[in-house]
Amino acid sequence: MRKEATLEQWKELYELCGKLKELKPWEEFWDMDLLVICPEGRKKPYFCSVMGKVGSCYGISVYKGYEGLQDFEMLASTEGGGPSSEYAMFEQTNLTCYWGDREEVPQPQKNIIKNLGLKFRGRGQWPFFLSFKRRFSPYTPDADEVEELNVVYKGLNALLNDFKEHKPAVDYANGEFLWYIYQGPEKGWRQEIHGLPDEAGREYPIVELEDEILKKKLQKKPLIDGELQMDFVYLNGSVREDGYDRPVNPLAFLVVDASSGMVVTVDLLGPDEDEIDSVLNFFVQFIEQYGRIRTVRARNPWVFSALQDLCEYCRIALEAGDMPELDEAVNHMKEYFDGRP
Repeated sequence: MRKEATLEQWKELYELCGKLKELKPWEEFWDMDLLVICPEGRKKPYFCSVMGKVGSCYGISVYKGYEGLQDFEMLASTEGGGPSSEYAMFEQTNLTCYWGDREEVPQPQKNIIKNLGLKFRGRGQWPFFLSFKRRFSPYTPDADEVEELNVVYKGLNALLNDFKEHKPAVDYANGEFLWYIYQGPEKGWRQEIHGLPDEAGREYPIVELEDEILKKKLQKKPLIDGELQMDFVYLNGSVREDGYDRPVNPLAFLVVDASSGMVVTVDLLGPDEDEIDSVLNFFVQFIEQYGRIRTVRARNPWVFSALQDLCEYCRIALEAGDMPELDEAVNHMKEYFDGRP
């Protein structure tokens, strides 16, 4: 059950956030220059990404542990032909502070600001906090998350003050990162400069159909011309469902016929439903009904994970690349869900 943070917890968070803003870390760091905080009493490191170097959007995202680092690296991989940036953004689990306009602040946080008697003036001066969690809409942090931010921001403030005073040389271009590790009340913080662990990258298992009879049956189906484009798409909605303490952001498995641009299937996944099952169930049924399509095109790693073995076995080309027909279908679908003409 969700537990809301107390006013005292929020007060501390706004104070720490104000100190971070005064230090202007975006003048020193790019968003890929991760700052690693290992605070007192926490078993996992926190990876902090500072936004705003180019002056368009100021904020700080906090990723917990190596699972969080994997989320960050997935977001970074979208520039190299990986999953779409929107999918990667909503697939993350992190805690983010933005400085924006008053209209951007969620109403519950406006109430907290009012109850604390805080004043913010001007565009881009209002801090607000969002908890990102895969399969769910961004939401106001709960008590545990606010406390987590307080712990991390104390370390981040210490790191930035130390950096401002000593200006350590960190070669981010060659894989170095700035680590700040708490050693106890007597020794305080220790600074280290070194790389990230090798196990940071996320692995996607290659799935094999265990039913050999079914595989042989699919392999014997006739080869048909055509291309199917497949992707997972977040609809950027906010749906309340029983059993969850925050709104669900609907995730759809979408398949489009490249030649016609027609949507072949849309499968909406619940928060606990598996991507691989959705892909495999569709594709097995498609081959059984229509035959072995000549080409499948995708960009999401879960699609490749689900279909690589089956496509090799059935001599179906599984390729990565742009999917303009699918992207157009996504735009039409979002317009429909948004109620726009």
